[in-house]
Amino acid sequence: MNINISASVNPALLSYVFTKIIESGMNTLGRYTNIIQIGKEVGSYTFDASLKKVTISGFGSFNLGDIVFIGNLTRNEMLFVPFTAGKSATISGNEITLEFDTTSYDDGDELVIYANYNNSEDYTLGVTKQIEQAPLDQRYTDPELLVSAQNLTSSYVQFGSDIDVLGKNKLGLTVKSDCNDSQDVLLKIVGVFDDEEVTIDGVDVETLWSGIGTDSSQYFEINVGTLPFIRVYALAGTVGSNPGDLTIKFNKKW
Repeated sequence: MNINISASVNPALLSYVFTKIIESGMNTLGRYTNIIQIGKEVGSYTFDASLKKVTISGFGSFNLGDIVFIGNLTRNEMLFVPFTAGKSATISGNEITLEFDTTSYDDGDELVIYANYNNSEDYTLGVTKQIEQAPLDQRYTDPELLVSAQNLTSSYVQFGSDIDVLGKNKLGLTVKSDCNDSQDVLLKIVGVFDDEEVTIDGVDVETLWSGIGTDSSQYFEINVGTLPFIRVYALAGTVGSNPGDLTIKFNKKW
């Protein structure tokens, strides 16, 4: 069961709600696959305080057993709690009539309504899940400088700092080489997971140039999966009296 309760709701009231459900002997929480908030994660509601009515829209067909609880965040009061005297309700279509007396409340009070939502029933519930995505030509970040003209050495050293790729799918690296006297230059790209370096599937040590090189710019694209960070190293088999250097830029895609 997944549940994300607003931090504004009184914890004591929440404890009361779930205690009452469990005390009922039905333990209905066990049948819930996913609990979502009406009006925040899906659908909307209107509140008619004088008529003690809550009307839910955009959630398709449902019954009272799908409603986990209804609370009044403005008054810090629970309005509907299953199997609880004084806090029951009836339902007709998408309109819930509360037993609890709300006639002294305001229609504009903020309600907290949690309902059972089964992902496998998207179509029968009438739920539309929207994932905001940028257009294809905007799903990348602007190029950033990782390091400028860092000299090569005879052993692997890190070039720049770790690159944060959390939430991204791919990392693009552009490596500009100023070869000078350095020869046999290698680029190594690793992931960082839980503070440990890990190899990345499909990513090998790349040869930037063998023997005496020619200044160039090369592009590499890495599928980062769920890795949070990428780290870049390089070395020269032969540094030479006038070391070569690398300037590296990157951008991230999703």
